[in-house]
Amino acid sequence: MSWRAVKVCRALQRRKAVKRIENGDCIFCRIARGEIPCRKVYEDGEVLAFHDINPVAPVHFMLIPKLHLASLLEAEEGHAALLGRMLLLASKLAKDQDWTRVFVP
Repeated sequence: MSWRAVKVCRALQRRKAVKRIENGDCIFCRIARGEIPCRKVYEDGEVLAFHDINPVAPVHFMLIPKLHLASLLEAEEGHAALLGRMLLLASKLAKDQDWTRVFVP
């Protein structure tokens, strides 16, 4: 696939993601749209991280894609880059908040 085709695909994915968030009625779509306030940790065009309202750990935040996925059961091959990026971002954000025991029960 050419670089131009990749750029076009990414643009279409972003447009589709925005459309799905605009139409999604789940609580996470509403948070991503700003209808429900949150304490943001990080945000870009594809991902939002925010502090949990009922934390159970010293550092407890939610990391959500702006693309509505009701569950990982809906994830497809096309979501691999986004989901992989989210895993790396979760670790980075936790470290940025001085939390070194990432994903320890």
